Parts: sequence; C-alpha cells; structure tokens
Amino acid sequence: MVVNQDVYVLPRNPTEAERLQAQHDHYRRAFGGLLVHPSIDLREHRSILDCCTGTGAWLKDARPAAHPEAVLDACDISLEQYNENHSSVADEVFVQNITERFPEARRGKYDLVHQRLLVAGIRQDQWVSAIANVAETLKPGGKLSITELNMELVRGSGGAGNAEHLEWKNNITRAWWKKARLVHFRTGGRPSDTPAGPVRRRMLAPRYAGAPSRQ
Repeated sequence: MVVNQDVYVLPRNPTEAERLQAQHDHYRRAFGGLLVHPSIDLREHRSILDCCTGTGAWLKDARPAAHPEAVLDACDISLEQYNENHSSVADEVFVQNITERFPEARRGKYDLVHQRLLVAGIRQDQWVSAIANVAETLKPGGKLSITELNMELVRGSGGAGNAEHLEWKNNITRAWWKKARLVHFRTGGRPSDTPAGPVRRRMLAPRYAGAPSRQ
C-alpha cells in the first residue's frame, strides 16, 4: 500500500505562490531585513541549503547577501511551487522528503541550512527524525537556522472586527493539526463511565523534542 507522506494542507498553485511570497516579504520586514538569526553571518558560509524551499523566495534574497562564491542549493518534497524565475539563483534544486535520510553525498556537505515554517508539513511524530536528517547534512561546526510558529499563539482570538480573518486562521490551524496528527482528543461520557467521573474533551498543544545525535 502506498502511503501519502505529504501532510501539507494548502494548495500548490499560483495563488498560493503569491501568498508565500507575501508571507516571506512580511517576515523579512518583521525581522528588520534579517534572513537568518542575527548571530549568523551569511557571508561567512560557502555552502548553504534552503531546506523545504517552497517558491525559493528566501533563496532569492539570500543569494546577494551571501558570499559571492557561495554555493546555494534548495530542496523540497515537491517542486511544484518552486518559482522557475528563481532557477538561476540556486546552484542545484532537488526533491527531498526530510522525514527520510538525505543521500550520502548530501551528508556533511553544508555550512548552513535554513528551514522555515515546517510545522504544517510534517506530523508530530516525525519531528525528531526530520530534524536529525536535516542536521546530518551539516559539516562539523555547521549551523542550522530554523524559524517556526507557536501554534498556540496562531490560534489566537480577537475582536469582532477581525472575526473573518481569525476564523480563516483557526480553520487552517485546525486542518494542519488534524492532518499532521498534532491534535489529540480525550472523550468521555457520563460520570459513571470512569472511576474519576467524566473525561472532558480537550485539545493538547504539540510537544517538540530535541533531535538525537547520529552515531
């Protein structure tokens, strides 16, 4: 039986590509123009991987900010969203499911790996192995730059004026949590069902563990 490992819930089409570009622009403005953590100097790294690249928007901005001789590669589980206009930006673009180990030739290859907003793309039980797989592509002393959402904050609440936006946001979040198995429900019925009484239905936030080291 073939199992579809892609749990991404949003479409891959031109409209979504525009949204992803706008999202990238928003994050860059919000971070004061920074593309990576301020402790990281892009110009000091000669081999860079944009993991789960999407449209390649980050890579496009990283190219002029990186060292002129730097090699910039990109990968994703699907290249349907990758902007062909960015093809000249990347030295190589390849398909990679990060829940699986990278090919041996990719391991220990990069000084810096950038990864952003993967919370909607993999299941809760895949995080430890996924991060370990990505970290395995780093050279000794290499750096992994990860930017992720706090999904509890994304759910949020607000006034009536933001009701439509919040409903859309909450629906997307619920879809992500359900498809990525980030939502756990405890159900119960009457007090007589359990010795302690009724079990209330509740939603638990995802928990992320640190990636184990490879031997």
